[in-house]
Amino acid sequence: IRSTALAELHGPRGLRAALLLGDLADPAATDRLIEALHDPDAWVRHHAAFLLARIGEPRAVPGLIGALGDEVELVAVTAYTSLQEFADRGDERAKKALEGYKGRRPTERVAH
Repeated sequence: IRSTALAELHGPRGLRAALLLGDLADPAATDRLIEALHDPDAWVRHHAAFLLARIGEPRAVPGLIGALGDEVELVAVTAYTSLQEFADRGDERAKKALEGYKGRRPTERVAH
């Protein structure tokens, strides 16, 4: 499955491949998932934010910080919980973004 998804990552089915690779916590999906934070579909943005925390690549933090301002609350809250994961790992950018966040904060955390 992984090899097929990797082969599709930069093709027309790249988003689907990135979502699958994200489920597998494969860092190869990171850049495509960062792009997906701007997808027109809120469910795609939500899943991308969730999977970026699962993968744990620090280069995802700026995109997740941007997603805190998403107009869809589910996406913003998911970005918030993902940034919590990065903050727990010591990422100062994530910690600072969480401190300044003015939106709705989740009452519980979802395991990544």
